[in-house]
Amino acid sequence: MKITLINPPLQVSKNFDGKIELYQPTGLLYVAAAIEKAGYKINVLDALIEDYKREKTIGEYRFIGLDFKEIAKRVTDSDIIGITGMILWKDSIFNVVSEIKKINKKSIIIVGGPYASWHPEECLKENIDFVVIGEGEYSIVELIKSIENKLPKENILGIAFKQKNKIVVNGKRPFLEDLDNLEFPARHLIPMEKYFEASKTYKYSRLHSKSSRTVSIITSRGCPFNCIFCSAFILSGKLWRSRSAENVVAEIKKCVKDYSITDVYFEDENMSLNKKRMEKICDMIIKDKLNLNLHAPQGLRADTLDRHILLKMKAAGFKSITVAPETGSQRVMDEIIDKKIKLAKIEEVIKNCKEIGISVACFFVIGMPGETKDEIKETLRYAHKLRKLGAYHCSIRNAMPIIGTRMYKVAKENGYLLKDGVELESVMYTTTRHLMKTSEWSPDFVETMCIRAQKENIKDSNAQMLNLYYFRRFIRGMIKHPNDTIKMVMKRAKGYF
Repeated sequence: MKITLINPPLQVSKNFDGKIELYQPTGLLYVAAAIEKAGYKINVLDALIEDYKREKTIGEYRFIGLDFKEIAKRVTDSDIIGITGMILWKDSIFNVVSEIKKINKKSIIIVGGPYASWHPEECLKENIDFVVIGEGEYSIVELIKSIENKLPKENILGIAFKQKNKIVVNGKRPFLEDLDNLEFPARHLIPMEKYFEASKTYKYSRLHSKSSRTVSIITSRGCPFNCIFCSAFILSGKLWRSRSAENVVAEIKKCVKDYSITDVYFEDENMSLNKKRMEKICDMIIKDKLNLNLHAPQGLRADTLDRHILLKMKAAGFKSITVAPETGSQRVMDEIIDKKIKLAKIEEVIKNCKEIGISVACFFVIGMPGETKDEIKETLRYAHKLRKLGAYHCSIRNAMPIIGTRMYKVAKENGYLLKDGVELESVMYTTTRHLMKTSEWSPDFVETMCIRAQKENIKDSNAQMLNLYYFRRFIRGMIKHPNDTIKMVMKRAKGYF
């Protein structure tokens, strides 16, 4: 039995002009590793990396990667085909499925990942045979075995399927408790050198990488917190589960050995939740002298980052991290978002990072139900304050009422939604328009504040770069022409120009 897993072409709005970061599909590679461990022959086709310079516009979207017909041609000899994808990639997934079924109607198609987990019924209305819901490593192996042996599917937890024209959604599979039992992602099944080559150019490079040889690593799953806008718990649950420090470092060392990597991006949302584990990971990296550039771009909780752990992280090789204040109002933090972090702690982390030498960025969200105009403006002022304290970048985005989140529930109950259902999901990840309206503010106000925030961020960032430029220029001057440099500084101090 031949099995192929597909990462479909990237789907973006036709007006998208942002940077494309070419991630290795870590989640898909975990599933591939589980299938391989079960004794099956498995191939992985990442349609994005295979032809990342190709773009095609269909309707309101651009699809980046292999042509859908070409994907179908490459999997004609596969008995089972698995496809993953984010919610935004719905059309990409369905186009891949459609082309495959035109060539090989007998192929069995399984879809998993965030979109399928949220909408199994919608998937099964297409030419899709099975859906894997939530964490897929164990569910898909059981499903493949049942397909191979023509066994009933009713007792397989975490799947949905069609039976006599009726959609059947089985019970949920418990989340994996011991993540150390999982095989490392099957990176040997993808063309790693293609990712490294692609990221040499600015359009496809990771922001802080000084080299193209980067990998993504996930050290934990789940989030125990209750932020109003967050949907992460739907796929990975509210119970935080972590890999051991030994297991994490073993994967890093394998990547160094196999691929000579220089940069690691830790993609989990709560890497530092357990301080002792975080410190142990750093200590092991330091002891083994791995000499890597480390990054945590997904947003660490500031209340897990004291000066001691930040010093450890710096010594281990951390170059950049992100923290997520979300708001500049303590009331919004406590009563609306329910994140329960003190803004003073955010400022402390920014100051420590600047002194220690770790670049730090910040995430913010504005336009939440219950938030006032003044509090939105307060967030912009707070972002400016954090940049002055040392944050190199502050991303401020409008709040999106993702179906399944507390924000969506509150917005729906109070009549704040401007779009709902399929209409909401079809634009949510491709629009800059705000999709809610309250008595406190209009969508136009929130959008205007986002644009203003972006301009202020660029202005402050450029000012930091300009100051750094003059500082470096001063140092070079003192080395090469100290007398002339001192005279120039004295003239500026006296206000001659």
